[in-house]
Amino acid sequence: MQTTELSQLQSLNGQLQEIKSCLSHTCILLDKFATNANNSQRLLDTYNRVQSAAFNNKQLIDGGIDNQIEKLQGQIDELKKKLAAGGTRSTLPSSS
Repeated sequence: MQTTELSQLQSLNGQLQEIKSCLSHTCILLDKFATNANNSQRLLDTYNRVQSAAFNNKQLIDGGIDNQIEKLQGQIDELKKKLAAGGTRSTLPSSS
């Protein structure tokens, strides 16, 4: 009977070693998963910052373009007024 019990004990010990090995691999995989999740979050944060900066830059560019258009429209309106009032070519700004 001792031989049977010893054999069962050895079998259980082998199964225990397999379980320990599986748990060890599971811990390694969980650690990698956590690292990947952390990296994914950092990438998402970076993407959001870049997207926000791009939006802000577009607004600045659009605002600058709108401002330039308004200035040019004002200059055109002034020239139209001068021409309507009988201005000559000498009153127009030179193109050089």
